[in-house]
Amino acid sequence: MDYTNLVASKTTDGSIQNWVNNDSFSATTVLSEAEDWIFRRLRVREMLSIATGNMVVGQDYIAVPSDFVASRSFYYSGTEKVEIKHSTLDAIEAARSYDASGNVSQGKPTTFYVDSTNAYFPIAPNATFPYRWRYYAQPTALGPSNTTNFLTNQSPRLLRCICLAMANEFLKQDSDKLYWLRLAEGEIETLHVADDEVRWDLDVSVVVT
Repeated sequence: MDYTNLVASKTTDGSIQNWVNNDSFSATTVLSEAEDWIFRRLRVREMLSIATGNMVVGQDYIAVPSDFVASRSFYYSGTEKVEIKHSTLDAIEAARSYDASGNVSQGKPTTFYVDSTNAYFPIAPNATFPYRWRYYAQPTALGPSNTTNFLTNQSPRLLRCICLAMANEFLKQDSDKLYWLRLAEGEIETLHVADDEVRWDLDVSVVVT
């Protein structure tokens, strides 16, 4: 399974149009929407990435990586490893305090909240603290210059199921759409369970060692 095959004509075995025996829709659109559906829900190790850097004194935020989907872990690095915990917008705003000049108070942040562009802290850092931020990244979309990814290589059934759901949505075949959606959701759950088991095995091996 690869991009070229998936978006090929109805006569091509293994193409999206071939699966539904219909060429009245755009296979590239279906594939794009299918990937978007998957990456809004899937959280597996193949999506993990890392951002490192140093906080700016007096700046109560750091920029979110451009491919950010969700946070996995956020820690200070260096001599003192402390977790910076993900929180809610309301909690961050409630915890904010200001000095007499109206500037946000400074210290060592221990919580953060993410919006579309930044991770905000309730206080601004009072030193250039180094950090390591593990996060789930949006994988590069399939296309002419990126014909395969971990979905096509390791989870082709998930990709096939959701492509069929999206194709049937275009064809207004609601019962078929719901059928393939259920299968796709089941694949997501299976992958999450398998990924948790991999992480657990690694954690156990570290402890034993």
